[in-house]
Amino acid sequence: MSKSLFSTALPVVLGVIPLLALGTACDTTFEEPEIELVDLAGWDIGGDGLNVEVELSVTNPNAFSATVRHTDYVLWLNEVEVGEGSAEDLHLAAGETTTVFLPLTLAFEPLFEAALAGDWPDVAYSLRGEAEVSSLAGSREVGFRRSGVENVPINLDLLRFFD
Repeated sequence: MSKSLFSTALPVVLGVIPLLALGTACDTTFEEPEIELVDLAGWDIGGDGLNVEVELSVTNPNAFSATVRHTDYVLWLNEVEVGEGSAEDLHLAAGETTTVFLPLTLAFEPLFEAALAGDWPDVAYSLRGEAEVSSLAGSREVGFRRSGVENVPINLDLLRFFD
């Protein structure tokens, strides 16, 4: 018994239609993560400077997860570069907001210079950096810059002692 073209082609066509629909439903257009500086916390004195934890709120607006493979960042206070750091392998869940803590050591000399350059303890800050983000949509560099005013809870006389 020979099969008709209709009976052979119909299962193939019915099998392809869901695949086409699935392909259009899986949007791999990459939207950059939204980064918000939440807090500069810690301010613990260490041997090399002040140890600070940069708390970020990172929202991944995509329908797929992403990984920050590597990020470099620099903190400026009163337009003086006071510290830099890096982090690796930060997971960002699809459509969710993740709290990220980045370690940073601020050297005493530039920190003291920043204190003298502005209205201590309320200082203008700028956090700048670049992150290599990998996802279903590929890899790309994402730059970020956040700025504002932060109250630094360290006595200026204490900084003079370490300078």
